[in-house]
Amino acid sequence: ASAIHDINIAGYDPNVPLDDNAGVGGIDIANALQVIDNGLSSHYTFTAEDLPYDKYFYANQGQKVRAVIRWDSKAYNTDEPPVHWDDRLEANLNLIAYDPNGNYITGSFSYDNNYEILAFTANTTGNYRVRIEELRFDGSEEYVGLAICKY
Repeated sequence: ASAIHDINIAGYDPNVPLDDNAGVGGIDIANALQVIDNGLSSHYTFTAEDLPYDKYFYANQGQKVRAVIRWDSKAYNTDEPPVHWDDRLEANLNLIAYDPNGNYITGSFSYDNNYEILAFTANTTGNYRVRIEELRFDGSEEYVGLAICKY
């Protein structure tokens, strides 16, 4: 969430959707400390019944916001020949942002990876919401990290 995105135009205009095929850039240490100091990073263990999950945070008009979720993949070694490692995603989650009036701003809806990232500029001052929703949830639980950076 605290990375400087300089891969494509989305890094320069937070209203342009981020490209899931590109990296998110290098970590900005000041932004990373702000995420930690303001309590905008957290970890959860979710079951399907826990979703959707809403996280609220305050932002000032004109402030840039980036939110990221990341969850576990389930790597295991198959014992049957030929022995190989398999990496399974037991969940597909989405991340969605809403303004203080409950209006949709943007979302990240990529498929078959274990992260979602979104960015926007706050259109008004107030309490914003990011929502974690399930598209698919095959396992019993998922360990999910969430970080929100305001800069």
